[in-house]
Amino acid sequence: MSSAISNDRLDAVVERFANVDHELGTTSDGPALARLGRERAELAPS
Repeated sequence: MSSAISNDRLDAVVERFANVDHELGTTSDGPALARLGRERAELAPS
């Protein structure tokens, strides 16, 4: 089993990460900030 990620999947993750970062910078809604912060932490490279 290969642990390599496809280029399409990697592009989708990078795009979502950028979108989450943008949303974090434009919202002041507490619950949204918490949700986006959790999602960003899951997407961020380890």
